[in-house]
Amino acid sequence: MKLKSFLMFSYLIVMILPVAVLYLLYLGLNQYWQQEYFRQQTEATLQFAHIEELLKDPGLYDFNPLETYDMVADLTSDNIAITLYRSDGLVLYQSHQRDFKPYFSFTNVHNLYRNIGDIETTHQNYRLKQPVLSQAELKGFYEITIARDAWLQTYQNYNYYYLALFIAIFTLIYLIVLFLLHYKLNKPLKSLEHQMDAFAKGKQTEKIIPRSNDEISRLILHFENMKNELIKQNDAVKNQQNEKEWIVSTLSHDLKTPLTVIRTYSEALLKGTNLTEQEKRDYEQILFEKMQYMEHLINDLAIYTSIQSPSFQPKLVKVDGEEFFDMLLSGYEELAADKDISLQLIVDAPGEYLLDPKQMIRVVDNLVENGLRYTNKGNVLSLAVISSNQNLPEWVFSPFKQELEHFRQNDTLLLVQNEGSFIPEDQLLYVLQPFYQVEQARTKGGSSGLGLSIAQLLMQKQKGDLTICSKADFGTLVACRLPER
Repeated sequence: MKLKSFLMFSYLIVMILPVAVLYLLYLGLNQYWQQEYFRQQTEATLQFAHIEELLKDPGLYDFNPLETYDMVADLTSDNIAITLYRSDGLVLYQSHQRDFKPYFSFTNVHNLYRNIGDIETTHQNYRLKQPVLSQAELKGFYEITIARDAWLQTYQNYNYYYLALFIAIFTLIYLIVLFLLHYKLNKPLKSLEHQMDAFAKGKQTEKIIPRSNDEISRLILHFENMKNELIKQNDAVKNQQNEKEWIVSTLSHDLKTPLTVIRTYSEALLKGTNLTEQEKRDYEQILFEKMQYMEHLINDLAIYTSIQSPSFQPKLVKVDGEEFFDMLLSGYEELAADKDISLQLIVDAPGEYLLDPKQMIRVVDNLVENGLRYTNKGNVLSLAVISSNQNLPEWVFSPFKQELEHFRQNDTLLLVQNEGSFIPEDQLLYVLQPFYQVEQARTKGGSSGLGLSIAQLLMQKQKGDLTICSKADFGTLVACRLPER
């Protein structure tokens, strides 16, 4: 239930239920008093009948001494009062005034004839007034009053009882609503507050599982999503920090060796002692290569850093596949021939592609450079661009074919495969990390260790990806996935 609906419903219950309970109590109390009224009315009627038998004596309504009315006095009590009137309104006897003098009091004759024969019921008593006749002559009137003390006491007690019952029921309703509000509102909010405080202090927090689909549950869900996102961002920041530290450490190490060589050979050239002309030329060549290596390393680091920047976005343009990829893979024949490496090319990618030509050239340059570096003389370096509806080239090493089919995902593949050199399986997971080089790469020299990392980042920026397959006795294959339009 939505929180708004729940609150409206709870308010409605708090307003309606007490009124409903009060109405039910009123109905129950009214029914009870109706039954009690008929019971007490019956008892009073029986009492009136018993007393009336003695009060119908006509002699009682003459002017008599007070002693004459002793038998009438015996019928009275604290709850029963009797008054006798002569026909002209003279009060002959009043039970509540024993020393009453009759000739001192008259009552209004018109009041004597009012409500004759009817039992008058008031909150305090029952009253019955009847005429007394003798031979068709009116002799007087008697008036019997029976107090309702027991009824008054019962009425008062029941009022207290029903008031206490109403208060108890109202309190129960109030407590139930408080419990529901606590369960529905206070408890999840307290739990959320505790989780937020703990998370803000960097403590480990448990996941809160929403119990419903109301606003509080959605708030908890949003908090969990925010928490997970912040944890991911925090982990990413930590990874970036660790990566930066790793880059600085590796860069320092990779620059230290060429700088040492440059310093040593520079000092030797400056002194010029015992050096032949050929040795001087060799030293100068070594210095040039080391400085070129350092320049290449710094350029790769600048490129890698710029690609990692959130502001970096590839400039995607629409290109024709066959034309662009033919251009992209051409121009490497001379480099391969210089190293006595055979180069075979396949381009089968018709249609249009949305990519960044400049960055794709950088990707292929890095991959082909690596391929030429680790392909031995006399072996073959293979390049291919194959669309999703074409079979893989026959020269793809058989252990890699199943993995490539799973990797391509109905997209175009850019393949660079070299024979012979391979990456040990325990190092295959790390070669895409910046500055990571396998042992054989370090012995060959000339590599910054950033080429594959740059290539992977550039492919991911273009909604593609990069993977590496390598196996002993076969070689190494780098595959780039390009999304098709």
